[in-house]
Amino acid sequence: MLKAVIFDMDGVIIDSEPTNLRALHQALLACGIHASKEYCDRFIGCSLPNTASIAGKDFSTEINTKVLQTNYIKYQTELIQSEGYQPIYGTVALIKELHQHGIKLAIASSSSIHEIRQMAESLNLIEYFDELVSGHEVEHSKPSPDVFLLAAKRLNMQPEECLIIEDSMNGTLAAKAANITCIGFQNTNSGNQDLSKAYSIVLDMDGIDYSYVLEQHCHAHNLPFTVLTTSHVTVRELAVNDIDALIELYECESAKTYLPPLSSREEELEKLSAYIRHMYHFTGFGLWGVFLNDSQQLIGRIGIQSTEIHENTEVELGYFIHDDYQRQGLASEVISSLLPLVKERFELESIVAKITPNNQASIQLAQKFGFIKEEFLLDAKNNYDLYRLVLI
Repeated sequence: MLKAVIFDMDGVIIDSEPTNLRALHQALLACGIHASKEYCDRFIGCSLPNTASIAGKDFSTEINTKVLQTNYIKYQTELIQSEGYQPIYGTVALIKELHQHGIKLAIASSSSIHEIRQMAESLNLIEYFDELVSGHEVEHSKPSPDVFLLAAKRLNMQPEECLIIEDSMNGTLAAKAANITCIGFQNTNSGNQDLSKAYSIVLDMDGIDYSYVLEQHCHAHNLPFTVLTTSHVTVRELAVNDIDALIELYECESAKTYLPPLSSREEELEKLSAYIRHMYHFTGFGLWGVFLNDSQQLIGRIGIQSTEIHENTEVELGYFIHDDYQRQGLASEVISSLLPLVKERFELESIVAKITPNNQASIQLAQKFGFIKEEFLLDAKNNYDLYRLVLI
């Protein structure tokens, strides 16, 4: 279960890497080292002592760490005073949303504790963070896991209860070594960073919200993600231990009439395992399970998946409720919550439903939400009417 999120600072909360690299370039120059921008890029996420040690070896010269640090802070301070802190668009909103949901927050950065606190106070974020941790407090800098493990310890969390957001190769390697799930942010201002060790990669922070963070953590730990909860039911991803309930669900009369028959338990278990990996984890959508809140009994399936219509890829809404729970308004309750969610999350302009012509209950339900019949279609397996709901 996700209980804490640990943020890197430079390149994730603030777009400081260009400023830091300019300060590092000037500091190295003051130490007699003429380094290119590409060379400096490799130190994103590293502490200054580690930078001094590596650069000294690369240029066959001894660098006084204190002198490098003094020069770096001098140049960095001058740049920040003249340009200020530039927050990454979307990160501040995410911090506030995570805090609102009761998630513990920490910053774990290679920067000094003074720099971390100064940034958090300047952007009025200090109240949202439970811990501020500097790489200067640990023996080994990123890519070693020390700073992240210290942050988890101070938050009183186990690594599996945490998630890290990083923008550097060194940071993602550190997260991997700490055995903490990591979302990599491909910040173009952080140089050409290899984020392949992150569990997932995003191109902008504005696309991340609490739901996405929770989903990635669930998937990384092979836990079913809860899509939504209404007053009566919960819609969540199916897990392999739902196989017997799924088989029982498909034994009702309407399932036998309108849905394709299931294979053996062994085959269905194999199919479900593959579905979890390739649909839920890879695409982020699929047909989910509908569970009663009071008993957690599986009573149906609902969700979205891609379908080909006249060689065009469309998004299809599918839904099915067990006979014993039909005509109780449960399908309407779920669909009314699901449609706004999928519209916003997947930025859909329209959604279709394929319904067999004699399935009057499904037709009436679709029409209730504004689906309009477009045409009759015939494929190799079924005849069905195509209904469409325009969402824009």
